[in-house]
Amino acid sequence: MSFHTSPAAFVEMIRLGVSDLTHSVQFYQDVLGFQASVHDNGTADLTAGGRTLVILEEGYTRPSEAREGLFHVAFLLPDRPSLGAFLTHLVQHRFPVQGASDHGVSEAIYLQDPDGNGIEVYRDRPATEWTWSSGRVHMTTEPLDAEAVAAQARAWNALPDETIIGHVHLQTSSLPAAKAFYETAFGMREVTSIGDHASFLSTASYHHHIALNTWSGPRIQKRQRGETGLLEMQFSLPGDAAWKSLQSAAPGMTDPLGVKLSATAYSS
Repeated sequence: MSFHTSPAAFVEMIRLGVSDLTHSVQFYQDVLGFQASVHDNGTADLTAGGRTLVILEEGYTRPSEAREGLFHVAFLLPDRPSLGAFLTHLVQHRFPVQGASDHGVSEAIYLQDPDGNGIEVYRDRPATEWTWSSGRVHMTTEPLDAEAVAAQARAWNALPDETIIGHVHLQTSSLPAAKAFYETAFGMREVTSIGDHASFLSTASYHHHIALNTWSGPRIQKRQRGETGLLEMQFSLPGDAAWKSLQSAAPGMTDPLGVKLSATAYSS
């Protein structure tokens, strides 16, 4: 988890609009293993190790087509035995998955929540095993060796306390505009890409803290008021200089996709 401490800039919490709070809380508890605290104001805090990673807010309607904003939020587990435990848990309870991949730098399992919000649960390979060349990290998309992962599984007992948001993957209508914003606002740089339709950005030489893609096409619209999806991302920033940079780049504290931004500064 060393890429989510000083001097990195990273997402520490998100807020999601959902259509049915009870149904969503059940999913995030039973399938993902979060602890949930439901409040009278129509929200719920989802925690791991006592840290709130997601706030759910009810009263939203799922749009009929894809919107700019969340492609998936990725929850980073501390090690392979934890990912094996999660995989075994999914198989035993027959929870549906959308995919499972080996990205070279990481191993990942993909799902969707009841409103179609994308979710990745993954573990990083040690950074010493990542391949870099000319400032670019090599990432692949190969089938996950599920048997090998499951063979190292520890007993499933909800999400590990060390679980954090590892990265957030966004979908946009304009890759250059979104990329330029995150480079300017958060000091990120592109560390790998897929043609001209996906970009992976990071600080502190991580494989990515933010990913962007245009896979839904150039006509994808911003999320409209009252629609489900990503409402807000809260970043952790390395000190006052990064905070001032964000305020300068995003005076309205929103990104080009219409996602609200907030941040806390920590001492570097």
